[in-house]
Amino acid sequence: MRWHETQHGTAFKTPWMNEWVYQIACFMIVRNPHSWRSSHASHHTDTYIVGRDPEIAIMRPPEMAKLVASFFGLLDAWNGWGRMLLNATGRLHPEEATYIPESEKPKVVRVAHIWVVL
Repeated sequence: MRWHETQHGTAFKTPWMNEWVYQIACFMIVRNPHSWRSSHASHHTDTYIVGRDPEIAIMRPPEMAKLVASFFGLLDAWNGWGRMLLNATGRLHPEEATYIPESEKPKVVRVAHIWVVL
């Protein structure tokens, strides 16, 4: 959970190292770092409240196929690139629009532009 601990600033003593590793870890799992910061803040506010917590990965009862695909990162990569391409057009996914503040939208779009070019 490199991206989780570095986003919280708990992995390293220095803020710049947490940020550097956070950016790389987000790239590795295809998560826009600015979208995820907003998503995770919403998660901490509304933990496990269906419809308000954007980080509920597996609903109950669990769907085994989705659970296995999530274990291998298949859903994260597929959904991540889909959202990244959408963000590169200057738009947010409807779910993202519920938790990303308007002030953060330009950062989300800028990261998407850079990642799509890479």
